[in-house]
Amino acid sequence: MPNYVILASLTEQGLQHAKQIPAELAAAKKLALKYGVTLPADNLRMLIGGDYDFLAHVQAPDDKVVTEFVLAAGMSGYTMPAIMQSFTEAEINDIFSKL
Repeated sequence: MPNYVILASLTEQGLQHAKQIPAELAAAKKLALKYGVTLPADNLRMLIGGDYDFLAHVQAPDDKVVTEFVLAAGMSGYTMPAIMQSFTEAEINDIFSKL
């Protein structure tokens, strides 16, 4: 299953309702199950000192599914997400072995 990195920044609304963030994260984890997105244990990180506030490594069946999940999770208006596909070390080695 493809791997993705989701980066998210808190919006002004997210900052105003910062106490709601833990509940929003719990709701997003439940929503991930609905979409077939896997959020491996302990793969959610809060970041400081950069453009993004949160980072999550997830697995999803395809680009469409992870996009649907991120859009649905973002409907609270608390975060602005960015999605990137990522590759495991084995996948990297396979890619470069074909050059």
